[in-house]
Amino acid sequence: MKSRLILLVIVLFLATPLWMRIAWEFSPTKRLNVIIADKTVLDANSYKHRSINWILDHNKYVKEDGGFYDINKDYFGFFPQEDEQYLIHDFDNLNEPELDSMSKGNDLLYIADTYGILGNEWYRHRDRNENSGSIYGGLSEKDLLLIQKMDDADKLVVAEFNSDRKSTRLNSSHTVISYAVFC
Repeated sequence: MKSRLILLVIVLFLATPLWMRIAWEFSPTKRLNVIIADKTVLDANSYKHRSINWILDHNKYVKEDGGFYDINKDYFGFFPQEDEQYLIHDFDNLNEPELDSMSKGNDLLYIADTYGILGNEWYRHRDRNENSGSIYGGLSEKDLLLIQKMDDADKLVVAEFNSDRKSTRLNSSHTVISYAVFC
């Protein structure tokens, strides 16, 4: 009798993850329109926005089309390609009405990292420890404009610790604006 009880406890313990997964699969999804910005993506293993994607997936938050957020595509920032090529998809290419539309149509702006990509980090043939210029990064005027528009629309803006630091491409008067928004 005691051995059966122990076996039952062990089976229940080992089956718990399976039951949790089944419960997750049958729980309803929730729509949450999120803008994710990450300007420091060196390769497939260096996503600074990995944590927000995990939270969104774990809580079954989905995009407008009902699909889960894709860590490889659903963000604004630096997109590494093969042979040291890259694409940049950010807010700088949007005009003010497009930014206004984004702020009204989304619930959350999550800024994972704005530090950016340095030349010696991106081009593998150079020493990663040497000082080099920035290829891409820092807060831009359009980034701040979107942050301000999200704030004006009473939408949540989450920025990680270094989002307003030295890599920001703005003069000091604009940086003060960023501190007012981030505080």
